Amino acid sequence: MLTLKIDFKYISIFILAILLIPWPALSLREYELYVKELSTIVIFSLIFCNAVVNNKKLSINQGGRIYCWFLLLCVFYYFLQASRLISLDDLPFLTHVLISTILNFTVYFIFTNLRIKKNDLERFLKVLFLLYFIITFYFIVSATVMHIFSAGMPGGGGILTYQAQREQAGYYIGYLGGMNGRSWFVLIMSSFSVGYFISKEKYFYAFLCISLSFLASYLMLSRGAMIFSFFLFMVFFYHYQNTKKIIIGILLFTFVALILFINVENLSDTLTSIQFTSKSGFSKRDYLVFESLDLSFSDYFLGRGFHSTTLDRPELRFLGYEYLKNTGTQNVLISILVELGLLGMILYSLFWIRSYIDINYIEKFYADDIYKHYLSGVKYMIILLIISFFFNHYSEKTFSVMPIYMMLMGVMANLVISKKRQIIIRDD
Repeated sequence: MLTLKIDFKYISIFILAILLIPWPALSLREYELYVKELSTIVIFSLIFCNAVVNNKKLSINQGGRIYCWFLLLCVFYYFLQASRLISLDDLPFLTHVLISTILNFTVYFIFTNLRIKKNDLERFLKVLFLLYFIITFYFIVSATVMHIFSAGMPGGGGILTYQAQREQAGYYIGYLGGMNGRSWFVLIMSSFSVGYFISKEKYFYAFLCISLSFLASYLMLSRGAMIFSFFLFMVFFYHYQNTKKIIIGILLFTFVALILFINVENLSDTLTSIQFTSKSGFSKRDYLVFESLDLSFSDYFLGRGFHSTTLDRPELRFLGYEYLKNTGTQNVLISILVELGLLGMILYSLFWIRSYIDINYIEKFYADDIYKHYLSGVKYMIILLIISFFFNHYSEKTFSVMPIYMMLMGVMANLVISKKRQIIIRDD
């Protein structure tokens, strides 16, 4: 029998590395997607060939099966959209978006089918947390620097105007998205970290992660991420009922914030709530939702076509949709509703709900070890991911940060499947 050495210890670090390497900073942006996608395909092929040669059955949980049905629906609506494209020049773009969508699940499937030892998982988490702290620190410093240099700009443009100018000049590095995307990335990874550290009763690290998330969200002007950073703090407060230490931690955080926000000359005009309050209401997200629902209703909630919210904008302009004609829905679930219909939105939602239910069920069968703490982290992450769907769009199609979350989800599915098998064997 041929046995290919496909080890979680190496695969996890390798995929984490290619996903988080700052490709633009290394002037390798044009190779980024090719390396990520080809690496994913090669690793999947090795796992598949190893299973075929050694007559092994590949594993997939109930959540994974639901996602497979979702992908089949994506393929069906891909052909529907392809058949009605105004220009065939859009076909390669549409095809690549479908490939990215499928590869997100491929990452999940890869980690569902690796053997995961405790010491290897511990090593992986150490690397993950180290990268999380480094990247978050970079985002905080980068946003602070941009606030400093944007102070006193003509017209009160502030940090976002300064960022746009830097981007046009070719100096801004779009690493892991723009301001909003970065803040949500920090929040989601913080939620995983908070769940993990609370489970381990390492409350200092949990509080540190919450503080970093709140600070990053404030500096990057993400109101939604700020609100749910506070939600993480409320969860922390519920678990860690030591009022004295919490007050000391809040005072320390406030002291650091005051140094950043007040004591720097000419910085008070930009690092205050002024830029937050200048964002009126829901930043037009409410109008986008209403227009999206009206569009879905006109299609009888059957869906218009895969990625139609981008490709059909000329048609949406003709139909009189004032907001959808210029931007996406800014909402993952509403976007899926418009493109794939009610069935698509239900299937995608069920994947996350089913995953959360699986963790809740299986968590109690694990001892107080690294596996249980990991599952606790993923449970927190799922909640914040679902919340993020109401503030972002195209998450399921983007092969940038989503593969990181799907990698963590795949490890979770692996642990759930392994424990369920042990329970079945024990019962027999």
